[in-house]
Amino acid sequence: MTAPRTGPPNEVGPACQDGATFKHTTAEHYSSVRGYPEAAEHLLGLGLLPAPNVQGLRAMWRLGSHHRAAAELVARRWGMLP
Repeated sequence: MTAPRTGPPNEVGPACQDGATFKHTTAEHYSSVRGYPEAAEHLLGLGLLPAPNVQGLRAMWRLGSHHRAAAELVARRWGMLP
């Protein structure tokens, strides 16, 4: 069991329809996203579907280009997008 937080909670701004709006406020949040784009793209390259990480997918969306396409693919396959 983890200890309760004493600092401010992670603030993830309201997600707009394209999933691009969010902000970081704690180092813990950064560590939850770090490496997700690379890992997700690696798994997709092997024909595997990575588990969704909402903050990681939003970070990929903001990176644009092939990262955005990969984020959309993961989200659609998990039923997170229509």
